[in-house]
Amino acid sequence: MGSHWSTVLPFLCIPLLVAYAAGKALQRPAVHWGLVDYPGGRKAHASPTPTIGGLAILLALVASLLVASFLPAVHLPVLAYAPLWVGLFIMGAVGLRDDLTGLGSYPKLISQMVIAGLVVGWGGLRLNDLGLWPGGEVIGLGLLAAPMAWLGVVGVMNALNMMDGLDGLAGGCVFVMLGWLAAAALLAGAVAPAMVSLTVAAAVLGFLFHNLRTPLRRRASVFLGDTGSLTLGLVVIWLGLEIAQVPGRAVSPMGIAWVLVLPVLDTLSLMIRRVLRGQNPFHADRNHLHHILGRAGFTPGQSAAVLILLSLGLGAVGVVGSAISDPLMNSHET
Repeated sequence: MGSHWSTVLPFLCIPLLVAYAAGKALQRPAVHWGLVDYPGGRKAHASPTPTIGGLAILLALVASLLVASFLPAVHLPVLAYAPLWVGLFIMGAVGLRDDLTGLGSYPKLISQMVIAGLVVGWGGLRLNDLGLWPGGEVIGLGLLAAPMAWLGVVGVMNALNMMDGLDGLAGGCVFVMLGWLAAAALLAGAVAPAMVSLTVAAAVLGFLFHNLRTPLRRRASVFLGDTGSLTLGLVVIWLGLEIAQVPGRAVSPMGIAWVLVLPVLDTLSLMIRRVLRGQNPFHADRNHLHHILGRAGFTPGQSAAVLILLSLGLGAVGVVGSAISDPLMNSHET
């Protein structure tokens, strides 16, 4: 891929600029469409905010796919990844419905389960193994390969959706995850998933210009919405599963798990605590990691920065640690 960076880098400007422009252009229409998150209750924001970040990212992906179909040199697969693209837009439609009128936790979970079945069945996603035992034997999953992939898709989509509670948090963590996934793919020579990772990361970066708090912007002007959090959750788990199983992989499945672990751990620990209290595991409360950081005195911007940096560090442990510490895994083919 090294000889094609002169083509790839200009191409990545397309999703970045389209996501940024769409995030700007859709803010006013969002008010008329009802795609606005109003303050109140457990919500931390003080002003009505358009929830069109996910829609902007999807538009950026559409533009990227259209351009890539005429530029094979950028190595962004269009037809080969049809199950992912179709799954993304169906999941985006579910998220858009939730952003517009609201869906209960169970209808949303059922939708995630059905779409996970679609992408696992049609796309052939599998978690064939978890890596190697210390003695060098493969930890194979056998008949559980497809069910575990399905569970992973549902789990990560739900976890990222539940994590989206601060300006820049979910988008920033996804941007970091996609960067590490691209690195893991390139280490294995897997150009196609690397290009998907980089293209989506560029679109997320365009969105973050509207969403991430900076010294020049005290609050987000656009939210990701369920349209964005659900679709981005689907992208990162698809890529994680694919890159973890590519022949000649450089990063083990457990290394990839470190890249994706933060929202999963946050959600699992929260749901376990709710069950132990006798509550519905999907019952909303203020006990996510970013809530805990807030109660410890961190501002919303600081809390998001801490968790994004934590995600960056966890990814480094998984990708760098796996790539340099396990030569047996580097040569293992699934």
